[in-house]
Amino acid sequence: MKTLTIKEFHEKYPNDESCLTEIFQNRYGSLSICPVCHKETKFYKVANRKCYECQYCGHQLHPLAGTIFHKSDTPLKNWFFAIFLFANSKNGVAAKELQRQLGVTYKCAWRMAKQIRLLFKPPKGKLSNTVEIDETYVGGKAHGKRGRGAENKTPVVGMVQRGGKIFAQVVGNTRSATITPLVRQNVKIGSMLMTDE
Repeated sequence: MKTLTIKEFHEKYPNDESCLTEIFQNRYGSLSICPVCHKETKFYKVANRKCYECQYCGHQLHPLAGTIFHKSDTPLKNWFFAIFLFANSKNGVAAKELQRQLGVTYKCAWRMAKQIRLLFKPPKGKLSNTVEIDETYVGGKAHGKRGRGAENKTPVVGMVQRGGKIFAQVVGNTRSATITPLVRQNVKIGSMLMTDE
């Protein structure tokens, strides 16, 4: 699994605009039909706002709503860099370290660290009843092979309890030997599993 270097991070996310685009693609990337006018459409970024709108009816999508970035005045690039630091640290990142790296106040750094730790925290209790399991490959658009076996893509396994909790984890590969222990660890015995197979 390929991790970004600091140089690659700054090239991929040079500003807040690129970070917002990444969030939009992750949340609505496959959305091609407007939920309001029901036309096949494209969503365009609204100038000076953190939202996108339908080219026909003007219906707006707010990719930051319901995320840790919502109603935060901290630049998105700072958030992304803080998450990058957490993802590449073996022992976590202290708020003081974030304060030094990002040039923000300690209060801001502490709040960011708290929110990011909540994201990394696994859900309490096992998933039960009907659980859907699937894998995806994250890493943006690239030429060459798609899906399983694609270069520079990170495999992620997701499990969703219908009407309930969600569990997702980055994995080294999507072989049965890797995924089966994850299922046993996170899904209650007797649950109905729904997979591609």
